[in-house]
Amino acid sequence: MKNLDSFDRKILKIVQSNNRVTSEKLAKDVGLSSSACQRRLNSMRKDGVIKKDVSVLDRNKLNSHRGWRDQALQSPRSGLESSISSQI
Repeated sequence: MKNLDSFDRKILKIVQSNNRVTSEKLAKDVGLSSSACQRRLNSMRKDGVIKKDVSVLDRNKLNSHRGWRDQALQSPRSGLESSISSQI
C-alpha cells in the first residue's frame, strides 16, 4: 500500500460524507481528472483503505413506511438484509 497523499485525503473526506458523489464532481472538488479519482478510489478499495460503501438509513422515514419495513423484516432475501434488519 502506498502512502496517502493530499489528493487521497481529499477524496476520502468527500466520499466519507457522500459515497455516491459523481466522479465529475469529485474530480472538480479535488482538482484531478475524473479517471484519476476513479483510479485512486479503486486503489484504496483494493488496499483496504476503503473497506466498504454503506448507506445510512433514516429511522424516521422507515417508521413512516411501516408496511414496507415490516415486510422487509419478515422476509430478508440475503445475509446483508438480515444484518440490516436486525439493526433496525
